Amino acid sequence: MRKSAISVILALSISMFSMPSQAKLIFLTGTVTALFVSGAESPAESVSFTMSFGVQTTGCTNPAPTNQIFVFTPADISDAQTRKNMLALLMAARISATPVTVDWDNAGANCDATGFPVPLYVGL
Repeated sequence: MRKSAISVILALSISMFSMPSQAKLIFLTGTVTALFVSGAESPAESVSFTMSFGVQTTGCTNPAPTNQIFVFTPADISDAQTRKNMLALLMAARISATPVTVDWDNAGANCDATGFPVPLYVGL
């Protein structure tokens, strides 16, 4: 009985400490401080935007760690209408200074090829 109890405790301990960490979805609200659409050196239909909230853990390499920049391209979000809707919402929010909520995961599961986090949702 004692050996089986020790075995169970050991098995539970090993499984608890060996479980992979799960991504946590982060929702933060702020204003869009910058919005850029495709440049000469960017992929076609590339959209990048900077939010007013401070730098957050994204799990991405984020080459500009002093700003909270998000990027999405057709490679990141394949549905063209979704990209258009997201861009329209970001443009309206930027022009009106209306706060928007951005959602992303903090484990790096959704990073752009350039190392920036890809927004999962953007909403008013």
